[in-house]
Amino acid sequence: MQVEDGAAKGNLEIVISDDGGQLEGTVTESDKNQPLVGAQVKLHVDSESEYSRDRSKQVNTDQNGHYVLKDVPPGKYKVVARIPSSGGDAPSIKSDPVAVTLGDREHRTVDIKLTIPKTE
Repeated sequence: MQVEDGAAKGNLEIVISDDGGQLEGTVTESDKNQPLVGAQVKLHVDSESEYSRDRSKQVNTDQNGHYVLKDVPPGKYKVVARIPSSGGDAPSIKSDPVAVTLGDREHRTVDIKLTIPKTE
């Protein structure tokens, strides 16, 4: 590979691994501590760039509010859970990002709580 000076700005990150890490956890409603079925859990590369976007992953929680993200390359990430908008003017409900660092073949658990606005 040849990289020319000034051709492109940014960092070059090369990850060589035959087995990535795994991130799993449960998404629950903060007040009642009930599992949230079908919540979207997205893993973003911390300091995302146009070259690292393909390392982002997304899954939905199962009937127990559980999610598993497999084969995650080592690195620093942010995990966000959200429930899409139910339509109309209702906004989607989103958690604060949780920072996590995964090493090669590392298994981490990140549980996320979402605050559901009370309906009147």
